[in-house]
Amino acid sequence: QDLKNAPICIDYWNVKGEEFIGYGDDHGNLVVHKPSTLTLNFESPTPLLSVDVHEDWINMMRYIPDIDAVVTCSSDFTLRITDVDRGKTKRILTGHQKGVYCFDWCNDYKFLVSCGQERYVHLWNPYMKKPMATLLGPFAGCTSGGQ
Repeated sequence: QDLKNAPICIDYWNVKGEEFIGYGDDHGNLVVHKPSTLTLNFESPTPLLSVDVHEDWINMMRYIPDIDAVVTCSSDFTLRITDVDRGKTKRILTGHQKGVYCFDWCNDYKFLVSCGQERYVHLWNPYMKKPMATLLGPFAGCTSGGQ
């Protein structure tokens, strides 16, 4: 069976010995599978989670162990923090004026940093809905983040 929408980004993570594969698609859906349920006979198993989290493409996604959630960013100008166990959006981070292409997590100080089509880099406390700081860049927007 074919996938319903086109995957745009993917991430793998392991929580207490359980493995997960998640992807974001071109319709704003976050889909999570357990690799143990995937088979080599080209049948698409029922996902552990399939939830509509954005109104546009998901450009990047990553599970962040420090907040026990998946963070996604999108062309809909937002980042979203999703609780995979409950399938619910915990927080919508707003402040970008254009599409958000990428983000990264600062392990030492426990904050997110994001950028995109505009020339702004936002720093986020993951428990607040607005940026805690904004940096203005001199040139074009960014297109990729670190891992």
